[in-house]
Amino acid sequence: MRECCPFAVIFAMIRPSLALLVVGGLLACGGETYPDPGYRPRTTLPVGLPTAVVTAPLSGNVYMADSPTIEVSTSLPEGYQLLSGNEGKVVVRVPGTRPETRAVAIVDGAYTLPDLPVGVDLEVSASHPGFAARRQVIRIALPAGRRLNFGHDPGGTGSYLLPFHDSPG
Repeated sequence: MRECCPFAVIFAMIRPSLALLVVGGLLACGGETYPDPGYRPRTTLPVGLPTAVVTAPLSGNVYMADSPTIEVSTSLPEGYQLLSGNEGKVVVRVPGTRPETRAVAIVDGAYTLPDLPVGVDLEVSASHPGFAARRQVIRIALPAGRRLNFGHDPGGTGSYLLPFHDSPG
């Protein structure tokens, strides 16, 4: 880049957003321009520099039922309730990557996993001793986070936990 007159340097430091708009994107000073007309900004990061990863939390509730059979009076599975205690856990991993998982306890039916990557598929599973684990693949789209409940869906795709002796509904 060529050197520029002191006025242009001061102007560029005070109002950098306006400095590049002067004279078609180039700042003119006594016949010289800043930056040099041949200047091209670097478009890729140098090798070895870490890239910023946007993260977000994932939280939700985990429900259990005694059976996949739906009770007529409630339209819910028999014995359907929020998982109690703190023996259950929710595990997250990114499919197709090295086997690295993150797990948190389910406390009174609720869980929160902070700092998960945004924009990639996540394999999330909930488990509790004596119950079959359930798995869902989701994607967190916004940095504000996402909720994922392991619960009953009237459409028949329930992801709530069932005892081992019952087949998943």
